[in-house]
Amino acid sequence: MINDLVMKNKHYVHKLLYDGERYIPGQTADNVRRDHEKRYQHVRKFVKGQRVLDVACGSGFGIKILSFVSRFIVGVDYAFEAVSFARQEHLNPDDGVVQASATGLPFVDRSFESGKIFKRDKTCFGSGR
Repeated sequence: MINDLVMKNKHYVHKLLYDGERYIPGQTADNVRRDHEKRYQHVRKFVKGQRVLDVACGSGFGIKILSFVSRFIVGVDYAFEAVSFARQEHLNPDDGVVQASATGLPFVDRSFESGKIFKRDKTCFGSGR
């Protein structure tokens, strides 16, 4: 079972790196890590104690950063591999990651007090948009 999870995780990392759009901790260049970290550190100031939606959450790197100050955070990404990786690597028990398009979010109105979206490409909408 453990070996299956490790193999699956390596598969997800490979798929995420292949698309070239996401930061994967330990796999992507340091300058990309610093850029992502700087963005999320800035957002932290605004989401303290709030219910946060992270659209295009990718590997879940930002979920981990924001979870320390938010009431809870839910990440959304279009890619199955990103959602799977984020669930395995970065979730606290109160947080979640959902596979969905940014144009079809599966939440009722007012579910969140804050939202974050840094990209507007296929990580949000899928490759067909």
